This record gives sequence, structure tokens and C-alpha cells, in this order.
Amino acid sequence: GDRLNQLVSNILTTAQLEGGKYTLHKQALMFDALVTEVIQAFEQRYPQRSFTQNIEKNIELQGEPVLLQLLASNILENAIKYTPAQSIIEVALITQKNKAILTVADHGIGIPDNEKKKVFDKFYRSGNE
Repeated sequence: GDRLNQLVSNILTTAQLEGGKYTLHKQALMFDALVTEVIQAFEQRYPQRSFTQNIEKNIELQGEPVLLQLLASNILENAIKYTPAQSIIEVALITQKNKAILTVADHGIGIPDNEKKKVFDKFYRSGNE
């Protein structure tokens, strides 16, 4: 259902981005509200998981809402995938020197040092699955 549609649209967006065919619609948006919405969606989808949030209020920035949502969702999705079920996922959004900094901390196995630089490869996953 919904989750598959989301996945398909994410993959299409990624493909369009890489092909340079995705038109960016940058606009002023409240990043704190967007991140909060993504967290709420995850809380509903994964009611058995615990999230803590420390979200600074009124962080306005110029951005593409769809892509920022995709970004926040992907980070949270990974945290859930690689964290033991009873472990807390901590989400923080702060501003520092005019930059918005979104951090997601989990207490999962982490990424081996020799694989860290590959994290930015498309569809990369730790391990050999």
C-alpha cells in the first residue's frame, strides 16, 4: 500500500535527480515543522519504537520540500533498520552559524570505518545483503 507507493516515488525522484530531470521548486519553508511531521509519520508507522526529539522552533530555510522530506525519511528509515528494537532513536534539529543541522543518533551497530566513505554511494548498505 502506502509504503510501497512512497518507496516507488522516492526511487523515481532519485532517478530524476540523477538524470538532471527533476525540477527543483525551492521555496521558503519551516524546516522544523517538516522534520516534526516526518517524525510523527514514523511514530505512527513504528508504534513499538521510541523516538526522542529535540527540535529547535522556527527554522525557516529555502529548500525543496519533497527532497528534504525524502532526506529526513531516509535517515530515520536507516536508523530503524540498524537499531535494536528496544533502543531509542534520537532526532535533533538545531541551528548553528546560520546553518540548520539535523542529526539522527541511534544505538545500532554503526558502520565499520572501512565502509564509511561508501555511505554516499547510491543504494549502499552496510554488510553484504
